[in-house]
Amino acid sequence: MADGDLEGQHRHFGCWSWNAETGMLLMRVRIEDPWCEGMMNIDSIIWPADAKAACNHYLKFVIQVVETLGIIFPNTRPDPRAVAERYIDGEISDEEYGAEACAWWELLEAAGEIRISRERSLLLVRLALCLLSATPDEAPRLGDHLSWFLEMLYFMGIDSREPHAMMSKYFAWRGPADG
Repeated sequence: MADGDLEGQHRHFGCWSWNAETGMLLMRVRIEDPWCEGMMNIDSIIWPADAKAACNHYLKFVIQVVETLGIIFPNTRPDPRAVAERYIDGEISDEEYGAEACAWWELLEAAGEIRISRERSLLLVRLALCLLSATPDEAPRLGDHLSWFLEMLYFMGIDSREPHAMMSKYFAWRGPADG
């Protein structure tokens, strides 16, 4: 599906970039649709100043979207939603949270799929990683993480209108005058 091929008045614009530091293919997303009242740009999200609070804000949104869409993760590891919720609540440490991310990465490595695959089971593993990689040291790159999460939904064939509508309501946005 190419940019702008979605039904209705929804349009999705993106540009790809490779982040050598994280080894992630990133997509900057800008969305135009009726729910967004104009244009949304992920770079315009106002994140909490505290790194942990910003990560929690991101994680709560991703969890909300995953639950709303009824996405079920494979039973090969603990449910990444539950792990992320425990991380938000302070029930597990950064190290335990990171260990779960490593375990999910090992699933990709074991499948020989470090690059993006369109196989649903592997896309679910990548989606799980979206829930398991929001640490305070990643806070400056949460926009990239959010772009990646939306891109995984897109690759899974999920209609992006609902997540985008949720995003427009969930996050605070800087206006053009805010810089």
